[in-house]
Amino acid sequence: MTKIFLRLIMFASFAILVGCANHEKKRIENANKYLESRTDISETVRSSILNGKVLIGMFPDEAYAAAGAFTYTVERDPKWESGAFPPEIIFGQREKPDSSKISMTFCNKTQFDSKTPIVFTVYFEQGKAIRIEPKAKK
Repeated sequence: MTKIFLRLIMFASFAILVGCANHEKKRIENANKYLESRTDISETVRSSILNGKVLIGMFPDEAYAAAGAFTYTVERDPKWESGAFPPEIIFGQREKPDSSKISMTFCNKTQFDSKTPIVFTVYFEQGKAIRIEPKAKK
């Protein structure tokens, strides 16, 4: 029983490592595709996206390109209909920033140059990142 349990733990650890590596590979592929489509991004933001780091002042689409998959909360601006699709609000901020309050929560190793993934939340107002907070450890 113990041998089987140890093998399962080893397999799970390997799967997590592979999954994390695949996530980073996918993030880099997506970041490159995103940057190919955007000629209006400064070199500072471009470099940050490639390095997997969200910066204060980024738009939500830039943060996504930099940090990868996310969860979100949206307090929509009243101009949006009550049934507005939250991703439409999030990704509409570049073209028409509004008073929506948006938070996007990511998990990666690149934002804080860590050996293990760190969960962090980026807060947006008027379409731009205003604050980046790592999740507090318990």
